[in-house]
Formats: sequence, C-alpha cells, structure tokens
Amino acid sequence: MRQSPLLSFLSNNSSYSRRDLFAFLKDKQVKVNQVVVTDGSMPIIPNQDVVKVGRQIIKNHKKVYFKFNKPVGVVNSLNDPKHRKDLKSYIKKCKEPVFPVGRLDMDSEGLLLFTNNGELANQIMHPKFEIEKKYVVVVKKDDEKNTLKFKSELLPRLEKGLFLDDGPIAFKSALFLKKDTVEVVLTEGRNRIIRRVFQHFGYEVVSLKRIEIGSVKLNQLKAGQMTELSLHELKSLQSLMT
Repeated sequence: MRQSPLLSFLSNNSSYSRRDLFAFLKDKQVKVNQVVVTDGSMPIIPNQDVVKVGRQIIKNHKKVYFKFNKPVGVVNSLNDPKHRKDLKSYIKKCKEPVFPVGRLDMDSEGLLLFTNNGELANQIMHPKFEIEKKYVVVVKKDDEKNTLKFKSELLPRLEKGLFLDDGPIAFKSALFLKKDTVEVVLTEGRNRIIRRVFQHFGYEVVSLKRIEIGSVKLNQLKAGQMTELSLHELKSLQSLMT
C-alpha cells in the first residue's frame, strides 16, 4: 500500500500550518494507532492507520476546491462563538469537509476559497508565494483628517507604502476607477489591513469586495453562491506556487 510521511499527511488533510504541526509533534499531541509520534517523517498508510492530533482524528479525504461569494454580515468562521451568522450553513452541500482559506472580515464581501487541502491553503496564505488578492474599495473622505487628493496623491502613496502599528505595508497596485472607487492589489492578508490603510490617510471604507485570488476570479458568482473550481482554475492557481 502507498505510504506517506506523517507530516505531509497532516498538512494535506488539515487546516493546521506546518508550524502548528511541528508544535503538536514536539508536545506529543500526535498519535498513530494510539502510539505517540514525534517524528514527522515517519511513514504511515492513509486510510489504514488512525492518526490523531489531540482528540481529533485526521482522515484522508478526496481533495476538493470551491470558490464562494461571501455576503456582507457573514463571519469568516465555521463556528462563531458569538452565534453570529457564519459560513457553516453555506457548506452543507459539500460532500467532503472543507475550511475557508484566509480571511475576509464581517463587513467585507467577495471571493473566498474553500478546500480540504491544507498544503495548498497554507501556500496561498504564505507571504513567500506572494499570491495577489484584488479588491474593489469604495471610500468616503473625512475632510477634517484628509489632506491628500484621491487620484493624484493618495494612490501613489498606497503603492509607495507606509508604516502601521504592526509593520510596513505597500499595495502591489492601486488603480483609480471613479470618483470614490479604487481597485487595489495586495500580497498579504493582515487583519483589516485595507481599512486601516485608508483610515490612516483620512478615508473611511464604505464597501470592500474581493474579486480575485491569484488566477481565480469571482466573475458573476452571486452573493451566497458557491461553485467548484474548474480544472483550469485549479491548475492555474497551483502553478503560482511552483
């Protein structure tokens, strides 16, 4: 039977990062057939060996990939402890267990990927691969705080970069669309980073919509709808990580 290194199996079949998995191994939280294992290179047989992280059994699932148009007002979580509307109800039709890739705050809408391939999910989110995410942002000017002209001064500053409390940030591009609307591209996903950048320059974000992740586009997918990635979309996305 085909074998797989334990760490690869865990990475491919869970949402844990490799850093998390190394920590679990070190802390003796991983068991194979009820035996504690600390060596991630240990070969296992998927679908035969029973692998657990803590109390959770990690199963070898068929890999699936979906794109979803997250509506405004939905929390980017499968189980919100505050009992707000979350993503759980939208994935009921998925035959395999899936999890969201990355974040999109409650007040934002647009493209969100779902998968059960932890390796690919971590690659999409890892800064090393610089996967581009494109957003359409509508803003409102705060006249008391703002001194920059929107098109001629603000947009170049977004590309040049700035320092926030949690470090430097620069947009890959910032394209003027109309009076109060801009299209921006980022390669990282820190918490509410777009809103915080515009707030820094005296602009309130009125609406924020993600329309692309790497080569995957939202296109005409309606709010609340989910569809499986086409083979072309999946191959194009995977090619960005090679």
